[in-house]
Order: sequence, then structure tokens, then C-alpha cells
Amino acid sequence: MVGVSNSSLQSIPYKLDRIGHSKQALIAHCFSSTGITLALEIQANSPSTSLKDFKTTAATEHFSNLLKQNQREVEAFAKAFPMPGN
Repeated sequence: MVGVSNSSLQSIPYKLDRIGHSKQALIAHCFSSTGITLALEIQANSPSTSLKDFKTTAATEHFSNLLKQNQREVEAFAKAFPMPGN
């Protein structure tokens, strides 16, 4: 997640398992939350509500770097879960 180190991901309390949430599900939720937060920030910084302006704002250096960082973190996390057929 953007701004979250791997060591902090590893320190997620295991007691969450007792209430029916796995560590992996919590991490996936955090990635989703980060994606939604980034989308809302891009929307707030866009000059209008059009998709064209959203894409233009998302392509700025600032947001492009944040999106790429989030993508790298999601891909690194996903490598732990093999896909069928691979």
C-alpha cells in the first residue's frame, strides 16, 4: 500500500484471525482501500468530472508514481498466490 512498509504489513495482529478475518484478506482490503482513496484524490484534483479529465489527472507525475507504486505492491503480494494453469 502506498506509504506502508513491508515490515508494517507483517506486523498486522494475528488476533484478527479470531474474528474471521485472515491476514491476507485484511491486506487485500487495504489495497482496495488505497485504490479507492487514490481514485478519490485524482477525482478531487481533476478540473471536471469527465473521464477525460480524470485520465489526464491520473497521468500526472504525482499520481502516476502513486499508482505505479500501488501496482508494484499488489503484484508483489499476489505472487504468493498461484493462479490455476500457471
